[in-house]
Amino acid sequence: MSNALDTTELTELANKLGAEEFANRFPHLFLVFYETVDTVGVSSFATQVISKDAARGRPTSQVRVVPLIKAPNNPYSDRISLGRARNCDVVLRNPSVSKLHAHIRKEPNGTWVVIDANSHNGTTIDGLRVAASQPIPIKIGEPITFGGMIVRIATASMVYQALLGRPPWGTTR
Repeated sequence: MSNALDTTELTELANKLGAEEFANRFPHLFLVFYETVDTVGVSSFATQVISKDAARGRPTSQVRVVPLIKAPNNPYSDRISLGRARNCDVVLRNPSVSKLHAHIRKEPNGTWVVIDANSHNGTTIDGLRVAASQPIPIKIGEPITFGGMIVRIATASMVYQALLGRPPWGTTR
């Protein structure tokens, strides 16, 4: 996971700072998840096809925290790209995630939406598949599945709680 933050360092920081100070230090959103499959090796190119049962695999105990921010040279000025390719804003090195899997953007009214980029294994919210190119509103803390990866979009306050062993959403499955 090339853009994941070191959770040990983040946990140490959360233990040193109060919730408000931690949230002020990280004004952006995060993706929080447990890895459910091995990361992709350098030689992997094709998107791996997964079944629904495989997507529900048991997570490892290693939580991952990835900042949901734009990469400096990304061509999409109005959205954050997610995918397996290194040129995405958020790189999810999982073989069930397409090279460009989805976009997340903040609407003018302040809501967040996810847009599936016609990915091979799809994007689901609350068990419902997101139609390609259709912006679907998302709630902070709600589970979203990209291919076989179940993630949550979280605020810094939610990450703080999770790092201290008090996930605000219960389990991440």
